[in-house]
Amino acid sequence: MSDLPIDFVDDDPDDNEYSYRRVLDLLMEKKELILTIEEKAAKPLKRNLTALKSRDAAKLKNAGLEAGDEVLGYTSYSTKEGDEAHGPGMIKLHITYGPRKTVKIHKLEVPDNEF
Repeated sequence: MSDLPIDFVDDDPDDNEYSYRRVLDLLMEKKELILTIEEKAAKPLKRNLTALKSRDAAKLKNAGLEAGDEVLGYTSYSTKEGDEAHGPGMIKLHITYGPRKTVKIHKLEVPDNEF
């Protein structure tokens, strides 16, 4: 986990609305964020972060630059009693920005009809 504390609040505590671009930029800088949001906001957030990341990669590619192979990862879980923003419909969304995962395969076979 990064050095960003879970309860990190941006410079202006009254400004708690972030653009999708702002979230993606912060995520790319810190590599990991935990957001407490309404559950109904999770799907649009994921979709828009993915779209922005894809647009950025396309712009880099069109400019002849190499886009990184980092991927976004998401894990969501319910808020619990005692959380500042606990309540019905609230979740914690853990977002990571890191290298694409791979698996080492020692042998790969395609079965034939006799299998």
